[in-house]
Amino acid sequence: MSRWTGWEPIDVAGLDAALQPMGTGRGAELHLGQIVKAMKIAAGEKVGDILGEQPWLRAQCGFLWEQAVEYTLAGMGFEDAMELAFKRMMRALRTTARQIKLERDGIHMTPDGIDKPLRLFYHGNTPITRDLSALVPEFTTPGCLLYSWKLTWRGAGKAGFGMDPDEGLAVFEDNFWTWHVAEKAYAAAAQTAGLLPPGDATCRFEVLWVRGDYRGAGGPKALATEVTWTSEELDSNWQTVLKNAAGLR
Repeated sequence: MSRWTGWEPIDVAGLDAALQPMGTGRGAELHLGQIVKAMKIAAGEKVGDILGEQPWLRAQCGFLWEQAVEYTLAGMGFEDAMELAFKRMMRALRTTARQIKLERDGIHMTPDGIDKPLRLFYHGNTPITRDLSALVPEFTTPGCLLYSWKLTWRGAGKAGFGMDPDEGLAVFEDNFWTWHVAEKAYAAAAQTAGLLPPGDATCRFEVLWVRGDYRGAGGPKALATEVTWTSEELDSNWQTVLKNAAGLR
C-alpha cells in the first residue's frame, strides 16, 4: 500500500531567469527599482512579501515567466512553457539530481531526476545542502530517490494539502493519477536499469502551485511530498502501462 509524508513547504526562491543567485551582477550604484520602491512607500503602498505567503515566491514566479516567454515564442503552449521553466530552475537548484533516459520493454522515458535524498535550500544567495541519508537509512546509495517537478494552476487542496494523511494520499492519487502512473513507471524502469534498488520505490514531488490552495490571498505555494510505492504496486502499474501501449505499437 502506498504511503506518503504529507506536504511541506520548500524554499525554491533564490535564482533569477539566468539561473544565477538573485542580485548577481548588480553593483552598489543606485538602481531605478530602488527609486520606484521608495516612491511606493512614500505613497503609502505596501511593498515586500504578502502576509502568509512564502518569502520571495511571487518574485520567483516572475523570473519563471521571463524564461517561459522564450519558450512560448518558440511555439510552446503557455502552461507547458511555465512548467518547463520550473523544471529548468529546479534542476539548477538540485545540483545532484541527474536526468537519465530510460527504456523498458521498448518504452522510452525520461524522469526529471534520480538521486539520493538531498535538500538544497537558499539562505539569501547562499546554497545550503543537507544529505538526509543518515536519517533515512534505506537511502544510502546514490540513485535511490526519484524527483518529479511540477507546476500547476490546480489547487493544492486537490492533492491532499491540509488533509489527514490517509485521506490526503487518496485524494492526491485520485486527482493527479497521471503523475502517479508516470512516476511508478519511471521507478519500475529505473529498477530494471539498476538505478533504483529493488523493492519499494520513493518519489519526491516538488510542486509549484501557482494559485496555492485557493484560500486567503491565493498566492503561490511551493510544496514537497514523498510517496513510496510497494513493488507490487510498481508491477501492477507497469502491466497497466504495457496494456495501454499495446494498441499504440
